[in-house]
Amino acid sequence: MDFEVIFEKLGRFNYKNRAIVTMGTITIFLIFSLGMLNMRLETDPQNLWVSHDSTGYKQEMDFNKKFGAFFRTEQIIMAQNDDAQLNIFTKEHLYGLYFLQTLINRKHVIHQGR
Repeated sequence: MDFEVIFEKLGRFNYKNRAIVTMGTITIFLIFSLGMLNMRLETDPQNLWVSHDSTGYKQEMDFNKKFGAFFRTEQIIMAQNDDAQLNIFTKEHLYGLYFLQTLINRKHVIHQGR
């Protein structure tokens, strides 16, 4: 059979039985939507990418248990408390950022006597 004939018959059936097609579509949609009742969203990115059985995960958990959680910080996100002033590029804010950057640059870590 030609696709044109198949789709013509399907169109005629849908046109003649609009109520049955609509109710069938809604019923199938509701049945498929029932799966969303058991859906659980994972919001921790570590659980998305790392298996709990992996060696790296176990080593990290052991490290966190002994020394506490460690996070590398590559950027600092700053926000202001007052909503009246939306511009963060004011002289006061830039001085504050410069002061914070100076404090960060002055930090020294001593590791194995160096």
